[in-house]
Amino acid sequence: MVNDAFLTRFADDEKVKVLESVKGKLNEGGVYLSTARISENSAPSGGHDGYQSDSGRKAWFVERAVARFVEVGGVPGFSLEEVKRIAELYMRSMVSYRFGSVEHLTEVIENSGMTLIDSEVAITVGESEESPYVRFACALA
Repeated sequence: MVNDAFLTRFADDEKVKVLESVKGKLNEGGVYLSTARISENSAPSGGHDGYQSDSGRKAWFVERAVARFVEVGGVPGFSLEEVKRIAELYMRSMVSYRFGSVEHLTEVIENSGMTLIDSEVAITVGESEESPYVRFACALA
């Protein structure tokens, strides 16, 4: 199973439940591959403090969405104004519950009954800014 930064949309107590659900969907020998935003400034395990980009980064995201819409010649069924409105709504509502460290990620994975089998930290351009992400793989314990 593969996705991108899905776990960072959930507070810590929910992350374990999400991974338990993932675990229940994996076949024997199956692997879950994903990324997760990490930050030394994140709350410790159990924290509920979410992170949102500052107003400048939010505006940058909206500008990029609008520019991309124009660059591709539009999308049938959507106006430029709708794309801008949707991008602004996304940036107002998008909250990231970053992991404090790879160790924090490992703790959450282990609490779900899975095992971290590989990880790599890299600086990645997210939707509104560059930040450290961990690319990881985990499997049934």
